[in-house]
Amino acid sequence: MVRALANSVQSSSVFERLLDCWSPSCVISTSDFFPLEHQLCCQASQRRIPFLVIQHGIIGDFWWPFLADLCCLWGNAHADQMLHLGAPPERLAVLGMPATDEIFRRAGTVQDRPVGGSRQPVCLILSQTHGRNSEPEVFVRFRQFLVQAVNLMPSVTWKVKLHPVEDDSFYRMMGNDTYGRLTFHPKQISLNEAVNDADVVTTVCSTAGLESMIMGRPLIVAPATPRVQELASWPAAGGGTYACSAEDFQVQLTKLVSDRDHRAKQLNRQRAFLAKSFANPGHAAERIVDLLERYSDGHRGAEVQAHAS
Repeated sequence: MVRALANSVQSSSVFERLLDCWSPSCVISTSDFFPLEHQLCCQASQRRIPFLVIQHGIIGDFWWPFLADLCCLWGNAHADQMLHLGAPPERLAVLGMPATDEIFRRAGTVQDRPVGGSRQPVCLILSQTHGRNSEPEVFVRFRQFLVQAVNLMPSVTWKVKLHPVEDDSFYRMMGNDTYGRLTFHPKQISLNEAVNDADVVTTVCSTAGLESMIMGRPLIVAPATPRVQELASWPAAGGGTYACSAEDFQVQLTKLVSDRDHRAKQLNRQRAFLAKSFANPGHAAERIVDLLERYSDGHRGAEVQAHAS
């Protein structure tokens, strides 16, 4: 807490000087969380500089209340979550997720993996174990789940796509028997390459799971503890499925790689979910730029009017 307060004081001083020297017409960020972005937002607000936040990551109770003038969300499903938390609708804008623009544009060209056959199925783990300090119980359960799942399914090839800010230390602590069964993708591999190589994708609550659904892969969120279901609510709306145990996971994975109709039904449910979750697919960045231009023009007009007065 003391370190966070010290960072807050330092950030306040830096942003005060920065905005006085620069005086931008608008500020955009991925959050207004305490302490760094919070202070940027506060200093902008004191100078009547519009501050916009573009959603980055899952929606949770830490998103509201926010200080920003406007929160730009990926889709109507996320706006519903914010409204449920108490955010006023006039401070929300549904514009899409710029990071998915290229993925959506490529989605029609991505080939699904063949179902059945003698080939070993590949399950991709979209890792995010750097979050274990903030959600320790979630990742204790994830470690237990993964050890059980790997032992239960020896015929599955388990591959791991690490988050850019994590290493494999979490998995090393599982012991050699489990760690030795995991194949870690090189850091430089893209999410697109890793997902295309997989039959099924799993994650705890990484938003890369949403991107994997756009790429046409079935998603299983596991382990489905109550807290994970709060953080990753997508399966409740058709965005993948939950697996409560390693045995449940095995049943679902087996059906997804052996039953063509079952796989097709899940992918169709996922597409319907994505349509509600991402506005302006393939063009989100354009819509956000349009909004920024309107905010910028409005701010310049207000400055001229104030000067004339």
